Amino acid sequence: MGGKHCCVVGCHNSNAKTKLLESERKRISYFSFPKDKEWRAKLILAVNRADASFNPDTAHICSVHFEDKHLLFHGNGYKLITGSLPTLSLPKKSIETPCAPARPDPTSRPTPIVPERVVYYSLAEVRKDFEKNHNGDWVKVRDDALVLGKYNQSAGTMEKLVTITDDLEVTVRFGEVVVQGFENSVEKMRVNIFLEAVDKITKCAGIKDSPDVTIKSSQGYRFFSTHVINGKPSNKRKCFSQYASS
Repeated sequence: MGGKHCCVVGCHNSNAKTKLLESERKRISYFSFPKDKEWRAKLILAVNRADASFNPDTAHICSVHFEDKHLLFHGNGYKLITGSLPTLSLPKKSIETPCAPARPDPTSRPTPIVPERVVYYSLAEVRKDFEKNHNGDWVKVRDDALVLGKYNQSAGTMEKLVTITDDLEVTVRFGEVVVQGFENSVEKMRVNIFLEAVDKITKCAGIKDSPDVTIKSSQGYRFFSTHVINGKPSNKRKCFSQYASS
């Protein structure tokens, strides 16, 4: 059958049929596929034809499928504006990919609570680990409530003592005096690492047997009281269990 036929699926327009129905301002034109490769490819995609009977070299698209803004009336029919694509009366594609919904704006999440790492759950675990991995400078003094001591060979005394109870509570002593402000927990730290931290504790400079000491610097002193002599503060202060980390 001769003449021009619209290649859009479902459109039955042909120049032989529509010519009889045309008025001067409503005539239908038929456009061949352009030679411009990019425009041609977009037109082929728009008509959605991939069957063997479709040949873009001989196929036509009628003006019914183009908006007025894409058409210029010229002489006895319409001329298609370069780059125009059909948007009207097109068949639905057999497989259409729906547009993905817009992603919601990200919301801030609370920082997750990281559980504290526990190393020991019982005194027996601490005792076993000490016997296996302890530093040679430290010895076990008592075993009921685990008491660990560091021996000072030059003085012939136990320089430091660490007492660990069944509840894993720790008391650190420098001689007979309890060390203040030492907050490391043996429950969350391996016993050999804990003892290394205790090793770093040093006696405050200036401590003497006498309760009255002259303090040149307040660094390392947590508790002190100022003596008043003849109504005036003196430079002598009484030191209460003063130990500081070096």
